[in-house]
Amino acid sequence: MTKRMFLAMSVVLALLALRAPAQAATARWQVKAGDGTQVEFVSKAPMETFTGRTKLVSGACACDVGHLAGNVTLEVAVDMASLDTGLSKRNQHMRENHLNTDRFPQAWLRGGVVTPKAASDLPVGGSVSLEFSGELELHGVRRPVVVPMELSRPTAGTIVVKAEFPVRLADYGIARPQMLFMKLAEEQLVRVAITLERTP
Repeated sequence: MTKRMFLAMSVVLALLALRAPAQAATARWQVKAGDGTQVEFVSKAPMETFTGRTKLVSGACACDVGHLAGNVTLEVAVDMASLDTGLSKRNQHMRENHLNTDRFPQAWLRGGVVTPKAASDLPVGGSVSLEFSGELELHGVRRPVVVPMELSRPTAGTIVVKAEFPVRLADYGIARPQMLFMKLAEEQLVRVAITLERTP
């Protein structure tokens, strides 16, 4: 082996050694179904306020909890046909005539880029505030969104994500009903509570 080849191999090995910790720090987290995971929307129209809820949420995230800044991989799906407002007639009307869940059964939050408001690490027992910039797909329409999030880590293998952000129906081509039993506000408040579990 020539001296030049030896030096080249040494440089390559050194670069690989520098990259290895960063790669190893990125972990995959899966949405935990059931308790601790729920998506809801709150509609506050004149003379009527109601909430729709579902626990049928799935998806995953890949991130480095030691450095929550920059690019992350997130994909979360919400089963829109399972949204329950507490009234079966209202549920049916909302699904069939406005959300069109037969054609658009799921809403998706994908992305993205995270910007921490202060510290970027999430140790066990700690919490962090950040902004998530990604894409919301709803009713077949995709639009960029910026979502403030609060993350906490009660155990080494668990992350709890809480978020709250507005969604304008017109932005996603959703007609606003004005029937007596279902009046929707033009802007809905979406609340997200998701528990993520670390996967091998």
